[in-house]
Amino acid sequence: PYGEAIKYGGHSMGDFYAYTLYVEWDESFVSINYYDQGGASFSGNHGSGYATSHTNGNSTTLDTPTKAGYDFGGWCLNDSTCSSNRVTTLSASTTYTTISLYAKWTPQTYNIKYYYVGTTTEFTAADWGSVSYPTKHTYGTATTLKMPATSEKYTFIGWYTNSNGSGTAITSLGAKSYTGAIKLYAKKTPQTYNIKYYYVGTTTEF
Repeated sequence: PYGEAIKYGGHSMGDFYAYTLYVEWDESFVSINYYDQGGASFSGNHGSGYATSHTNGNSTTLDTPTKAGYDFGGWCLNDSTCSSNRVTTLSASTTYTTISLYAKWTPQTYNIKYYYVGTTTEFTAADWGSVSYPTKHTYGTATTLKMPATSEKYTFIGWYTNSNGSGTAITSLGAKSYTGAIKLYAKKTPQTYNIKYYYVGTTTEF
C-alpha cells in the first residue's frame, strides 16, 4: 500500500533489517558565492559564462563585471572588507573549502564644463569672479551648482543641460543622473537701466 520498497544490497528496506547509509561528498567541487564589498548582495553585471563553481586542482579565471557609474576594483577572496587578498583567478595549487568573492566598486568621477547658451565658448575664471564652483561630479553623490556673480552687463538666469537653453533650469546634479562628462549652459539676460533726463547745470528732471 505504500509503494515499492527501497532495494539496497539485495535486500528490501521493508524487510526490517537495520541499515546505515553513508554519503560520500566530492570535496573537489566548491560553489562560488558573489557579494559586494561589505557583504551586501552582488549588484553588478557578470559577463556571459562567468564561473559559478570551482574544482580544486584546476585553475578558474574570474570575470570582470560591470556596474553603471562605477569602476570595478577587483575580487577580494573571503575578505568582505576588501582590505587584502585581491584575486583574478582561483589557483590550481590551493585547496578551497569555501569561496566567497567580494566586488570592490569605486564611484566614477566626471568633469563638468560650463558654457554660454548657444555657444561653444567655455567659461573662464573671469566669468566666475570670486565664486567657487564645482569642476567634478562623483556618481552617487549630488553636486550643488553655483551661479556666476551678476555682472554690470548681464543677469544669469540658470544652468541648462541643453545647449540652446531649452527645458528647465537645474540647481544641482542628481546623484545617479549622469554617467559621463557633463556640459552645462548658462542663460543670461542683459541688464536693464533707467534713463533720466535733466537740464544742464540743474537737478531738475524733465
